[in-house]
Amino acid sequence: MAHVTTVARRRSVRNHAIVSGATVRSATLPKKTGSRTKRFLTHWVGLSARKNGVADRILVDAIRYSGLTPMPEPDAPLRLETCVCPLCGEAPPPRAREAFPPYRIVDCPRCTLCYLSPRVAREDLPHLYGARYWEGGGPHGGYASYAGMEALLSRTFTRRLRLLSKPLQGSRLLDVGCGPGAGLDAARGAGWDAFGLDLSNPAVALARERHGDRVRLGTVEERLFSDGFFDAITLFDLIEHVYEPRRFVEALAAQLRPGGRLLVATPNCHSLLARTTGRRWVSYKIPEHVIYFSPRTLADALAPQFSIEHVRPCGQYVSLPFLLERLSEGVPFGEALFKRLAAVRGLADMSLYANSGSMLVLASRTG
Repeated sequence: MAHVTTVARRRSVRNHAIVSGATVRSATLPKKTGSRTKRFLTHWVGLSARKNGVADRILVDAIRYSGLTPMPEPDAPLRLETCVCPLCGEAPPPRAREAFPPYRIVDCPRCTLCYLSPRVAREDLPHLYGARYWEGGGPHGGYASYAGMEALLSRTFTRRLRLLSKPLQGSRLLDVGCGPGAGLDAARGAGWDAFGLDLSNPAVALARERHGDRVRLGTVEERLFSDGFFDAITLFDLIEHVYEPRRFVEALAAQLRPGGRLLVATPNCHSLLARTTGRRWVSYKIPEHVIYFSPRTLADALAPQFSIEHVRPCGQYVSLPFLLERLSEGVPFGEALFKRLAAVRGLADMSLYANSGSMLVLASRTG
């Protein structure tokens, strides 16, 4: 039985993040961007810009961000529970990979899964993903403004969906952890008959404004849809939040037709970025991320219900002001400069695709 500790008052955990060695593509500089701004981007961010203002490639290299902003206050005090390895049941080792008191990230000595222990008690998860998670979050948990990022999120999900074959008419897709619905918008735009599922009441309420009763409140394990109902299921930045991956995967397989596809985007703890940045890795979002997969441990979690077909690095689209704001908070010597650049007129229309050490995995249901 898990040991549960009550956290009456959230501690301010010193979390860190880095944008380092990230490859960023498909960016366009507004024509009115000043020459000084272009020179700064070229020199410090590695922007290769043409005279006509169009950048064919951006390389963000060794830009380090070290933030002190904890996850936003939850809707109620959180309790913590210690846990065994979510994949094989082995007891947590005494030595941690990283420590963010009171949380520890450990590597299972048996199956090598990287996971969080202690973690937020399961019954308190609805408080963790309350209204403040979607508006008012920070770099280490939740969203500063989901509504403000929705266009870029939809663009990110559209890019990820290209790994799936073009759907036949009437093909059904379930987006698990759909949030307020950016993934559903992307799926419908790609031709899918899209459905959503999320355990967050505020998120489901927002998603239903556009997608109606196709969005349901609950978890995969509750099996709110008929067995074999879907042709494809997407898990975009979701499986790292799951407490019991084996039970979760069994429920996924039951609701997917034989031969159906599963598309997973999740942080890769063996990525170059994760290995080189250590405790400052941008995907150490404590306490919402409870598992950090490698390609090997993800394949283990998906077996035997799924067979992996393809693994590739992935990232997401972000705005340049968003990146500069993050840099202003974490680089003491450049705070004023980054803030001034973030306010430059025209830069808000510039978006960057950044690989932050995640992987995109395509798998098919066996049997």
